[in-house]
Amino acid sequence: MAGEHHLRLHLRLILAPMLWELTLRFNVLPAAATAALLAHLCALPMSGLEAPPRLRLLGSERERGYGCTGLSIATRQMVPFIATLLLMVLLCEFAAVRDHGWV
Repeated sequence: MAGEHHLRLHLRLILAPMLWELTLRFNVLPAAATAALLAHLCALPMSGLEAPPRLRLLGSERERGYGCTGLSIATRQMVPFIATLLLMVLLCEFAAVRDHGWV
């Protein structure tokens, strides 16, 4: 349990700054690719595939939402990150509906 907590903390401390630096400072990832990566990390638990343990521990939707908002302001490209935020909301609502048995 303690090892899982440390892994979760390290991934949260590494992923956001890594995406920030790769997108803004080094210009390795375009803004659309960064938004697509964040969207993929949100959609992976919803797919039928079992996510690897490291990807399951990447943080909550709230933290990814903060990352999308910060990156959209910093890159001045709002459309890909707003689309990612809308996808995150859609996935959360679908999960809630599915858990209630309405689907």
